[in-house]
Order: sequence, then C-alpha cells, then structure tokens
Amino acid sequence: MAEYKTEEIRATVGTGEYVRECVDVEKFFKRCQECKEGYHRRWSCPPFDFRPLQKWLEYDRLTLIGVAVYFERNTTPEEALKALGEEKEKRLAQLLEEEKDGTLVLSAGKCDACEKCARENNLPCRKPDKMRYSIEPLGGDVVKTAEKYLGKPLLWIKDGKVPEYLTLVFGVWEKKIKNNCGFEYTVGEGTLYICLTGEMDHHSAAGLRGDVDKLICAERPVKIMLDLSGIGFMDSSGLGFIMGRYALAHELGATLAVCNMSPATQRIFDLAGLGRIIPVESDKTEKSNHERVKK
Repeated sequence: MAEYKTEEIRATVGTGEYVRECVDVEKFFKRCQECKEGYHRRWSCPPFDFRPLQKWLEYDRLTLIGVAVYFERNTTPEEALKALGEEKEKRLAQLLEEEKDGTLVLSAGKCDACEKCARENNLPCRKPDKMRYSIEPLGGDVVKTAEKYLGKPLLWIKDGKVPEYLTLVFGVWEKKIKNNCGFEYTVGEGTLYICLTGEMDHHSAAGLRGDVDKLICAERPVKIMLDLSGIGFMDSSGLGFIMGRYALAHELGATLAVCNMSPATQRIFDLAGLGRIIPVESDKTEKSNHERVKK
C-alpha cells in the first residue's frame, strides 16, 4: 500500500455565482454521453429524470471540498489509484454522516457504492442512501472549479507517471431558509416569465435575489417578464430588486419588462421614476402553453 499525505481545502460559493462561472450542462452532458461506462448505466450519471439546472436552483450555497492526496516519488499508478479510491470512500462516508435536512452531498467522481449498478438491468438504485451525484454530470466544470475556488489545479497520471498529488473534489449543497416572498416561472420562445408572490421588503428581496439570478443565468432568455400581480406589498427594497434584475438582464444581452402591477405598486414605481427606464407591458404571455415551476 502506497504511503500518502492529504490536504483538505474548503470554499463556499453562492450557487448563482457558481452556475454563472462554472456550469455548462450541454457541454458536460455530451461528455457523459461519450462515457460508455456511466451514461445510461449508472444512476449517478445522465440521463436524469430532472433538469440539472433546476437542481442547482433548489439550493442557495455550495461548499466545495478539495482533498489533495500527495504521494511518494516511487508510487505506481495502480497504488495511487487504489489509495485515491480508499480516501474517496472514507471522505464520502464522513460527509454523508454530516448530511442534514436542507443539504445534499456531491460525490467526487462516479458512484462506487455497488460493484455493478442496478441501472444496467433497468432496476432501481439498491443503495439510494449512499448514491450521490457528482459535480460534472450535473454540468459543473471541475477543472475550473479546482483552479478558481480551491486554488489547486488538477493533475493527472500521464505516461505511467504519478504527479505530486491527485485531487478529489466533493461538494455540499445547502438550501436557504424560506422567506415570505416567492416566485413561479415559465419558459417559452425565448421569454422567461417570472411571477412574484408575497410581500417584498428588505428581508424577502435579499432572500429572493439569489434564486432569481440563478434562474436568469441558467436559462439565458432573450426577454424577462416580471409579473407583479402576486405582490401584496412592496417598498424601496422591491424597487431595488427590479432594478438589479434589469441590470443583470442588460449585462446578459436580454431585455426586461414588468406587468400586472397593483395600483399601490404602480404608484411607488412611478414615484421612483422607474417607468422611464423599465418598460411596463400588458400581460401577453401565454402562460398556459408552458410548464409552470414553483419556487
């Protein structure tokens, strides 16, 4: 057995930022399709019965855990990979022990809970308590993740030579505490239709901002329509929320408009002069044509 040392590095990032910086579902889905070992053969691999981007949107924060495993110079590739596998098994077990309501562990690489996955025989997962997805099948760029957030570039075994270290990259998703303002959304024909509901004050606007930004960055629409018909109360924080989403839309090359404001909301909207900046439209979106997703 090869002797080795380990170094653990942790970093926490908002999932909105992470999706914007490191997630490309289409790119990594294609890579997974090319993997004959995992695609359609492991429950931890695509295709999934959910949309990966929506899965990212369910969580507020992502804690990244990098485990760098340092080997001695005379370590063979076989010894290194065996040691890496044992370290992965040990670290994953520790993370699963710490998992609690509102969190979900992301494994480092493919699931190894079973010698042969039940999916190969079209059977349900035998160990759902241990099966966890990893970052890459969900669209995350692990190479960029390691460099940008962990400061530890990934190294690989090349030409039969083991590098100074090999790295395992785990993650832990964490959900935020619910507030008194939420939203539903539909997507169709390049338009992202977001219907805001509840009362929008300083607390709820701050809590809503991250989820809506993640959604916008994930969907990359041509147009964003904010439907305010479900807003019972809005103060200046709500106006700031609208302006912030307008700025994000502009940054992404999209347009943003609002519709269905109550008289009270319309009044503060006009007093703030937002009508000179943000278009106010009648509700022409055929919401019934699209699947509505609640948040």
